[in-house]
Amino acid sequence: MALKKSKRRKINWKSLLIIGIVLVLFFWLFGAKLIQIAKLQHQKNEIQQQIATENDESDELDKSLAQIGTKEYNEIIARKYLGLYYPDEKIVVPIEDNEDTSQK
Repeated sequence: MALKKSKRRKINWKSLLIIGIVLVLFFWLFGAKLIQIAKLQHQKNEIQQQIATENDESDELDKSLAQIGTKEYNEIIARKYLGLYYPDEKIVVPIEDNEDTSQK
């Protein structure tokens, strides 16, 4: 009886090595691009948030600008910074109770 030789394919190591290197390079480059895309997306979100904040601040400034020169605005400034009041107004100044000074 003759021994049967099993037919095995010889593994071509050079081809496997080249395929492996190509796959590693592909995933390395692809992964680097994914990381870069994630960073840019995060940066985009931060900039959009800054834009929204600046738009809100701009709206507030527009409202303030619209109030300047009105009678109500002038009254607020006169009361707050200049201490002016209408002649017929009664001004009430609360007196703070300070227990330390009353006991001495």
